[in-house]
Amino acid sequence: MKSYCFLLFSICFFTNFGFSPLAEEPIISAQVISPTPTPTITASAPPDLVDQRWNSVRNEVNGIGIADSYEEVIKAFGKPISVKRGGTNPCGENRTVLRFRGIEFTLDEEKAKSNIVVGIKISAAKWEIAPGVRVDFTIEEVRAKMGRLGSLSREKGTDVLSYGDGDGYLIYTFRKGKLVEILRDLNMC
Repeated sequence: MKSYCFLLFSICFFTNFGFSPLAEEPIISAQVISPTPTPTITASAPPDLVDQRWNSVRNEVNGIGIADSYEEVIKAFGKPISVKRGGTNPCGENRTVLRFRGIEFTLDEEKAKSNIVVGIKISAAKWEIAPGVRVDFTIEEVRAKMGRLGSLSREKGTDVLSYGDGDGYLIYTFRKGKLVEILRDLNMC
């Protein structure tokens, strides 16, 4: 009886917080997995409520991602078009930006005097960031790869879809319905 009460409570809880158990995709799916007088019930939320696909893969381009070294970037991409040194990040470390065609890597100097990647900015469809997103995708194509939990904002002809966690964020910028820039940034402080 307690298990059935839990199921009823769960349905009421989700309904009161704006989720409908009568929606096309049910919020809770329950299954009796034991024929005993007090059956065990398992409940699960649909993918849209627990989807963290973007955070379950290493967001990298051509094998390079956050925390990789300067040497690894050069090995994977060759000689940059430009190297800009100077400035500091919000934590006070020195900053270096390596620019290649359609992609930039921002590196910060750690206390050990080695540079690590803290940001990746993509502006060309040539480059794909894991899990398979490229410039020119639509919002729905990005959400299909990344999950639906991203925050969408709209300002003056620009749509911004962002995903964040405690370590940083991934921002997709759209104009006229097409992805024009991808930014993966580490929150250092």
